[in-house]
Amino acid sequence: MALGARFLMDIARFDLELKSALGDVDGALYDATARTAAMWRAVREYSRYHPVQRQYGTGAVALEAAPGSNTISLVGGPVRPGDVIQLDPFFSPETVTVQSIALPAGTDGSASTVTATLTAPTAVKHLAGVSFARSTTGLAIAIGTGAYALPLDFQQPNQESFDLAVGDRAQVSRTNAYYDAVYGVTMAQSGVGFGYRQGFGTGYLNYGRNPNGGGQSSSSQTIYRFVPGVPPVLTVTPTPAAARTLDFYYLGQHVPATVPDSEIDALLVFASYAAMTARAASSSAMLPFKQAGVEEEWDKVAKALNETAAMALQDWERRIAGRPYATSG
Repeated sequence: MALGARFLMDIARFDLELKSALGDVDGALYDATARTAAMWRAVREYSRYHPVQRQYGTGAVALEAAPGSNTISLVGGPVRPGDVIQLDPFFSPETVTVQSIALPAGTDGSASTVTATLTAPTAVKHLAGVSFARSTTGLAIAIGTGAYALPLDFQQPNQESFDLAVGDRAQVSRTNAYYDAVYGVTMAQSGVGFGYRQGFGTGYLNYGRNPNGGGQSSSSQTIYRFVPGVPPVLTVTPTPAAARTLDFYYLGQHVPATVPDSEIDALLVFASYAAMTARAASSSAMLPFKQAGVEEEWDKVAKALNETAAMALQDWERRIAGRPYATSG
């Protein structure tokens, strides 16, 4: 077992406990595909409230890779064909070269990961959750290029590190009229999608140390904008006239193996909610069936599932969404 592994979520144990929480210890009602999708949904939702911080150009192994693997699942980066990356630099270091990249099918909910095909198979096992780093980190700004792909798991930049990278402070525009700090942060945490976009748009207006060589007039300002998409994109306006590297951190998505083990109970609650609502949605239009010799109607089963799922969602909100994270006074 790698150092610290016992402090992170054990996926096999999580699956066993999820079956128990769903009252389906044999996996007859919720198969492995349904449970895996529910687990990833829980991880994604958890990441909205407690994202992981990554340096641009680094990430984590999403799924365990056995010795001799020609492919490996990664989150973060981003990684591109031709990139040289070091896997698991602290415990089982190995340097590999990426031959090609494939986006996930998305059927299990792991939409922020990529599958990298390697030029040569791995020599050692790499556990899920261990880190990787490209041979060069940071975002390389090139002359004449105004758009740059960000990692698929990108939510928002770590503002302080990005301010240091571009040499200026961010200007953040709000789309609501409330200025209370606690309310504002709460709204940001409640946002959906890349960068908690529900109430904020972030742009960097840089008059000094910028890819266009500086200057103190508005005609020479550089604007950095983060645009959601697949992948998310950083745009630089006007297009840079000088090359540089922006070395910064960003807030991204966990994979199951990087979630702290202390949060497993909360994730089980949301995964149960996700699994039950999915089963209710797929079963509500089905014909009556017999269970333990008693005829059941699917609409009644779906209603019961949704009611139980609603209680699970309330428990999740109590554990995570409603958890105090700051004090004032």
